[in-house]
Order: sequence, then structure tokens, then C-alpha cells
Amino acid sequence: MTLYSFGLGIPFIISAIIINKLKTVFNFIKKNSKYVKIISGILLIICGLVLLFS
Repeated sequence: MTLYSFGLGIPFIISAIIINKLKTVFNFIKKNSKYVKIISGILLIICGLVLLFS
């Protein structure tokens, strides 16, 4: 049971640590959401064209 508990709990602990470190990335995306949307749209169009012509 102990090993099962560790195996179940470790992913939650790791995700909590990663989320705290990614707060600065989330703040950057919030501040620049207009540019992120434009760049994401351009990348989607490029991927679509690559699939279309390959």
C-alpha cells in the first residue's frame, strides 16, 4: 500500500511544483495574448498548408 500511495501521490506533487514555476510564463501569455493568438494562428495556417501540399 505504501508503494501504491507514493506512486499515486508523486505525480500530484510534481505537477504542483511545475505549476508554481510556470506562473511567470502564464503571466507573460496573459499580457501578450493578442500576439500569442496571432502567432498561433499563423503556425496553424502554415501546418495546414504543409499538410495540403505534401
